[in-house]
Amino acid sequence: MKRRVLSMENDPRWEQYKLFSAYAFPCAGLTVPVDITGLYEWMQREKKPVFLTLLYLVSRAANRVPELRRRIEGGQVVEYDDCPTSFTEMKPDGSYAYCRMGSAQVPYEEYIARGRSLQQQARRGGTLEVDEVMAHTKSVVQSDLAALVSEVVDLIYKSFTFEQVKRMLGLLQSVSDMTRDFHQDLELRRMEKKLGFPKEGDMLPTLIYEQVAVETSIVHVLFVLYMDDAAPERQEYANKDLLERMQAYLKEYVEVEKVAHGAAEEAEKKESEKESEKKESEKESEKKESEKKESERVATASIPLITEIVSGMDKTPFEKFVAYCQTYYPLFIAMVEFSGPEVRAGLSKIFEDKIGKMLFH
Repeated sequence: MKRRVLSMENDPRWEQYKLFSAYAFPCAGLTVPVDITGLYEWMQREKKPVFLTLLYLVSRAANRVPELRRRIEGGQVVEYDDCPTSFTEMKPDGSYAYCRMGSAQVPYEEYIARGRSLQQQARRGGTLEVDEVMAHTKSVVQSDLAALVSEVVDLIYKSFTFEQVKRMLGLLQSVSDMTRDFHQDLELRRMEKKLGFPKEGDMLPTLIYEQVAVETSIVHVLFVLYMDDAAPERQEYANKDLLERMQAYLKEYVEVEKVAHGAAEEAEKKESEKESEKKESEKESEKKESEKKESERVATASIPLITEIVSGMDKTPFEKFVAYCQTYYPLFIAMVEFSGPEVRAGLSKIFEDKIGKMLFH
């Protein structure tokens, strides 16, 4: 796929772009009925595959609209010359495999033949192997949806029944669990190794980013429930779940930060003291450097989740904060030592407003 960078400053809709691109979920959906009776009758008469035929027509129609071929990448608007389609095919054992169709700018019969061939290959032994574009798209969509849930809860929380909120949390948890399972897939891990670690300015090419986004939204909604004094049953529902999540997330964050920064500083100190006595092989050194980079990547991706937790703690009424502070105080100290400026800024407010009051008032 070829692409070109667009200068939105010269676009007639520049002002709208500036406004909506700043939104967490700058998207709109539209559903309309389309009468395909004639097309369906033709497919039945000619014995043409319904799914692949519709995929062919929709792809060609969408690609005729330049705006539908545009993406925001690295803060720039780019337009692709063609955006191919893909789909999943069920295998005999009930699992699924990806099928990437390629461009629909080919004759109909050629497209259908390719689709049928890919379906047969997938049934025989296809995998859920994904590529950079698919991972990037999935990550952006899932992250934006998670952010939208948080925004909607903030805006109209009182409009939701308790059952609706629980269903919302259950759905978010299912998405998080599926993402975590998918992240463990060997095909995905191989893809990540091939992509390498993100360069400065790049979006993290990993499902960690979207998983963190979903878990951040879960924590946000739980904090809203936890601080709803008018609904004790909602508070009770959120209490245990929220505290267990916070403890697990903070512990994990401290560990990866230690590897990313603390362990690295200790290694540098030892190296300067015993530079002449190096015994590690080059392979072992590369392994440690890889682990360090992996931890840095996870720590960076985790910042939105950790800042959400710290912000929620800061907003928690003093009496509730005192009740769980003993559990989290050692983690706070470790976070001060190893965290970056974003997390430290939130922690400093907690120490000033909450812990200072506990110690001196």
